[in-house]
Amino acid sequence: MINDLVKIENGKMTLTDYTLLKQGDVSTQIKMYCEAPAAGLISRDYFISLCTVLGYEMINNMKTDPNATTKTLGELIGNPDVEINLFVAKGGIQVEVKGVNGTNRSTITWEELFK
Repeated sequence: MINDLVKIENGKMTLTDYTLLKQGDVSTQIKMYCEAPAAGLISRDYFISLCTVLGYEMINNMKTDPNATTKTLGELIGNPDVEINLFVAKGGIQVEVKGVNGTNRSTITWEELFK
């Protein structure tokens, strides 16, 4: 399964995941994409862990309904409503969120993340 989850191409590890967030009658499709250098910075297992924890924490923060549910999708049904992109680099992580209100980016250094 890990081999299917992480792809290694052009010197990068990538992970793409699709989630359906249902809150009452409203469904939101979320595409999560994460990338890191394939060699020397982060292990494959830690990459999966980091992307999964950060991505799903962001999705959980999107919940406004205490009865909201999430479901992993094998593929998107049309276009995503929200895109979460995580770019892992030597100096830290850039988090990019694209949605109906535009694109927001923030950068977290490793020192900030692990303090």
